[in-house]
Amino acid sequence: INFIFLVITSPIIIYTYIKQIKILKNNYNSYYDISIFINNISYNYKAFLDTGNNLFDPVSLKPVILVDKPLPVSKFFYIPYKVVNNSGIIKCFKPDKVIINNKEVRNVLIAITDNKIKIDGVDCLLNKKILEGL
Repeated sequence: INFIFLVITSPIIIYTYIKQIKILKNNYNSYYDISIFINNISYNYKAFLDTGNNLFDPVSLKPVILVDKPLPVSKFFYIPYKVVNNSGIIKCFKPDKVIINNKEVRNVLIAITDNKIKIDGVDCLLNKKILEGL
């Protein structure tokens, strides 16, 4: 009886294990190291690829990276945003340079959000269009 139980449950356990490993691997592949350069000073963060982040500047059509940490920038402009239950405007600026996983990314904007990002250890949310060029 033990042998029959083992033969029946083993494929189920192995299938569940492999499925969880794939989910975990995909989750870790969504984390990136990002450096934002402002006035030749580098600010390093841990970023998460947010597939739901479709925020673009409506004028320049540049994708936007959301940061929940204050950055020393003097010149801001505002762009509109819309989420499921809310809309408004958000402070944005053009960084000197952005490096994601040791690759320079051009034509992006940084938006500073007042809301704390609720993913452990993450300071930035990347727009999915940014990584298409990497």
